[in-house]
Amino acid sequence: MNNLPSTSEVANAQLPQTYEQAKTALSQCASIDECVEWTDKWTALCTYARMSDDETLLKTAMRIKGRAIRRTGELMVLFKSPGGRPDKTLNGCVNSLGEPESMADVAEKAGLSERQRNTASAAAKIPAEQFEAMIESDDPPTNEKLLRFNKAMAEPKPEGYAEATQLIGTVQRFAKWCKLNDPKIIANGIQLHEVDDLRECVSVIDGWLDKFIVTIGE
Repeated sequence: MNNLPSTSEVANAQLPQTYEQAKTALSQCASIDECVEWTDKWTALCTYARMSDDETLLKTAMRIKGRAIRRTGELMVLFKSPGGRPDKTLNGCVNSLGEPESMADVAEKAGLSERQRNTASAAAKIPAEQFEAMIESDDPPTNEKLLRFNKAMAEPKPEGYAEATQLIGTVQRFAKWCKLNDPKIIANGIQLHEVDDLRECVSVIDGWLDKFIVTIGE
């Protein structure tokens, strides 16, 4: 497969560039077989990264693996129930009798177990913004976490759930940004006419977080 890098290529490549290329390739992927190959390759690289104690490679591999699993689920959704006709973007998927294949037919032919199909379906059902927050966090989701999250989505939601979900994504992105930027350098870039307004904003945030942190988990 042309888009899938070899283990040696990944080891020698700049991971940010490899990751961006993988994201693009997976978003354009129209084959469950290809997605499964991506998943298998990056699952192997996860194992290699753990053995090598390479945290950077591990997180990159888990992110690409998670995206491949989600794309598998998205493609599975394109197939209707048994007896239905596949989406036009997947024409040509027919069984030995010349009948359109179902989602289960195609998934089984690609070698997916029932659990793998469930994981892919669970990943595909996660709203895009929430999935992006999960996959780009410092703790990319495992298969088990994807399944648990999907199960939790089906449970009754408490008041403030949507806002809390938005907050989690915002905080995770800001925390990631903070780790990459020295506050002294950022402060040096603030212009004089921006100081008062910025101080007021930070004061509001600081006060809100003080109340939030003592309430969370109660």
